[in-house]
Amino acid sequence: MLFDQPVDHAPGMLMIEAARQAAQAVTPGVTLPIAMECGFERYAELDAPCRVRARTGPEPVEAQAGDGRMLVDVAVEQHGKPVIAARITSLPLP
Repeated sequence: MLFDQPVDHAPGMLMIEAARQAAQAVTPGVTLPIAMECGFERYAELDAPCRVRARTGPEPVEAQAGDGRMLVDVAVEQHGKPVIAARITSLPLP
C-alpha cells in the first residue's frame, strides 16, 4: 500500500507511519492517536537513512484535558535536514 507505484522517494504515508510508531515508542503503555499535525519540508530519498526523534510534550496539556492525553513531537531528518515535523496527540488505552 505504501509503495503502490514506482517512486524515487519515501512516500508521505511512510513518514506519517514512522512518526506514529515513534510517538507510541515514547509513551507509556498502548495509546491511540486521536490527532496529528504534520509539516512536510522535503522529500526523503530511498537511498539514505532517516533519523526519527520523538519527545513527549509539556505536562500542562495533559492536565488541562483531564483524560490522560499525551502530546508527542516527532522530527524526521535526512542528511541533517528536516523532512517532516509532526505533533501527535494520543490517548492511553485501558
